[in-house]
Amino acid sequence: MYNKKMNNTSELPGKKEEIILEHRKWVNEYNTGIRADLTGADLTEADLSGADFSRTDLPRADLSGANLSGADFSAADLSGANLSGTDLSGANLSGAHLFRANLYGAHLSGADFFGADLSEAKSPGAHLSGANLSGADLSGAVLYGADFSGADLSNANLSRANLYGANLSDAVLSGANLSDADLSDANLSRADLSRADLSYANLSKADLSDAVLSGTDLSRAVLFNLKIDNNAPSYILEAVNLCNKIRNILTTKKTSEEIGKEIENKI
Repeated sequence: MYNKKMNNTSELPGKKEEIILEHRKWVNEYNTGIRADLTGADLTEADLSGADFSRTDLPRADLSGANLSGADFSAADLSGANLSGTDLSGANLSGAHLFRANLYGAHLSGADFFGADLSEAKSPGAHLSGANLSGADLSGAVLYGADFSGADLSNANLSRANLYGANLSDAVLSGANLSDADLSDANLSRADLSRADLSYANLSKADLSDAVLSGTDLSRAVLFNLKIDNNAPSYILEAVNLCNKIRNILTTKKTSEEIGKEIENKI
């Protein structure tokens, strides 16, 4: 029975409760029940709050608009699934596979994504305040405008992630990999960025006021118009000052060239 799977839900219409019950038996006892296979299943706007979907196969399933608050998706396969507008607040998604999943506008506050694979997932504008994303893989994920306030992203992989305008205030990003990430216009005030890798990251117009930056790698990061307090390490303040000087020089040069062209045109 260990590897036996239930038929796809497209073949079992109206039997969602039966599927959940049989799968729960499989999870709890292994020698009874049947493992649910919900590949490509249509569960749109379903009320599955508190349901046990741990270790379930849900690739490419449509769960848009569903109530999944408090549900258990630990180690589940949700790769390519549509979770847009879903309520996953307080859900357990630890170790889940969400590669290229669509989480647009999803409510994920307080959810547990410990060690989950969210690489290349699309989650713009998602609500992730207070969520646990420690050790999660968010490399290449689309997260612009998402709310990560107070979230735990320690040791997470956010390399190449799009975090433009994201709210990361009070977030824990210690040891996180943010190399080559787009953090322009992001709010990182009071965030813990100790030992984080921000090499080649775009921090233009980002707010790092009162952020913890001990041991942070900012080598070759874009620091134009960075908002930072005077308590930051001296080498960071010097780097920001140098970037601003370069920006002023480039702006002045561009203005001079424009003036020169205008004079030539008049002559």
